[in-house]
Amino acid sequence: MADYAAVLTTKTWTGGGSTANPNSGNWSTSGNWSPTGAPLTNDDVVIGGNSGGGYTVTLDVSPATLDSLTMNFTGNTATLVIGNKTLNVNGNGIGATDAVILTGPTPLPLPAARSTRAPSLLTEPAPA
Repeated sequence: MADYAAVLTTKTWTGGGSTANPNSGNWSTSGNWSPTGAPLTNDDVVIGGNSGGGYTVTLDVSPATLDSLTMNFTGNTATLVIGNKTLNVNGNGIGATDAVILTGPTPLPLPAARSTRAPSLLTEPAPA
């Protein structure tokens, strides 16, 4: 039987930098994530950081299907470019949250998006 803790995991963006000070890069690049390896179906994904300047994560696979997506804007600006790709946040993994969580300045600029199944969208101000 598979070890589900090793199969379904939390992937944190580094862009080849660190989780505190990430760089820009492509979603599919294994070395852009901690632990190493691009997110798999039903993984939880964290895009954030707390130092440095802004960076961009470019979704270059389709579809990408996640359990949850957390974008934490503490000390920098993170941009997720989806373009013509598909990003699903289904909440199907163990301990599924079915949530997209954005933390950052108030108000958060949210572009128009199309949703076929609305997950919970939580927006929170950045910690002081």
